[in-house]
Amino acid sequence: MAFHKLILATTVACALSVAPASLLALGSGDDAGSGTSEKPTCKRGYIYSDKKKRCVRKTSRHLDRSDLLHHAWATAYAGDFRQARALFESLADRPDAEVYNGLGYANRKLGAIAVGIGYYHKALALEPDYVLARSYLGEAYANAGKTALARTQLAEIGRRCGKQCKEYVYLLRAIEVGVPNDW
Repeated sequence: MAFHKLILATTVACALSVAPASLLALGSGDDAGSGTSEKPTCKRGYIYSDKKKRCVRKTSRHLDRSDLLHHAWATAYAGDFRQARALFESLADRPDAEVYNGLGYANRKLGAIAVGIGYYHKALALEPDYVLARSYLGEAYANAGKTALARTQLAEIGRRCGKQCKEYVYLLRAIEVGVPNDW
């Protein structure tokens, strides 16, 4: 395990030294459904500010809701699900489908599948056409062994964006192969 971490750290260090601007940002982008463009990933304790166009301290007065949402998704996609959940919770002061989807994602990844399912339902109550939330909900059902419910979400995604959209393809893969998607 330590050897794999060393290899990963070396790879990341090399990538950062060669082309830091070309690294893909983790976070919302089209994958998270917010429609924001890709942004750089910031070091721990910092968050990318759209307003300042750079990384700023998380406590900075320059942060807005979209910056925090981007950071929450970046944290979730980086695998820090507890921190991501806390960030999404800090944004849950008003009904927001993307925040509920993020809370569903973080809770599901932490093993609280039933809690995650509840949040996905809240997201879909606000935005029934939110296919990413439907895909994540279907994965949660598949993880819980509720394949029929997962296939219901797959059919809904197919009706909304077709069988070629990535949400459909990823959920189909999760159902048929039993492999959860880390996207």
